Amino acid sequence: QRLMELALKALRGDVLTDTSLWAYTDGTPMIVELSQNAGILPTRNFQDGTFVDFAKLSSPAVQAVRLAKKACLSCGLGCGNYIRTGRAAVEGPEYETLAVAGANCGIGDLEAVAAFNAACDDLGLDTISTGGVVAFAMELTEKGLHDFGITFGDVERYLEMPGLIARREGIGAELAAGVKKMAERFGVPPRVFLRTIAARPDFPPPLFSREEKRIWRAGDVEAYVKGHGEVPPGGGL
Repeated sequence: QRLMELALKALRGDVLTDTSLWAYTDGTPMIVELSQNAGILPTRNFQDGTFVDFAKLSSPAVQAVRLAKKACLSCGLGCGNYIRTGRAAVEGPEYETLAVAGANCGIGDLEAVAAFNAACDDLGLDTISTGGVVAFAMELTEKGLHDFGITFGDVERYLEMPGLIARREGIGAELAAGVKKMAERFGVPPRVFLRTIAARPDFPPPLFSREEKRIWRAGDVEAYVKGHGEVPPGGGL
């Protein structure tokens, strides 16, 4: 009993402090609003850093349908959530799923994101990679580089993607190859080109910069490339 009392004291004094209590009360969905306010919430394949429907994916929205909390083994924070919506019951969604498989795909519908999350879980797919490649296909369609028949905010088509990718069926066969191979196939500039022009003093400032990680608004990069007459390998942005 004495050991448990000491452990509880340490938990309350060293883990569940004022600065970290949000991890228990809200979990990672709280980061949605923080990213939105900082202008770095991945939106429409990170063409933007803010999402008009971010509140529908934020922590209050998740808490409204939360059934229970979850903690990983031996962790005192317990940041995980279990939710149930009209479409699915799922562990999560975590911030990464809400951002990359939600706002990044133009999906401001928590029920749809939860169903996407559940489908990925059932099929053994990573929600970040899957959301990223779906958003990439959406932008390729939007820019006219290749028509995948899916656009930002198209909920029903979006929900078909995990199954198509897992079975490599239809456009899922191309999406299953991943963003890098799709970029090579459809003429999207490689990272080395972007790193080269980003080193120029007149290049637009990044939205976010920390150590070696930098994030730019896609529209700023496109305007710079077009304004300077650059021709990326494989064509254009």
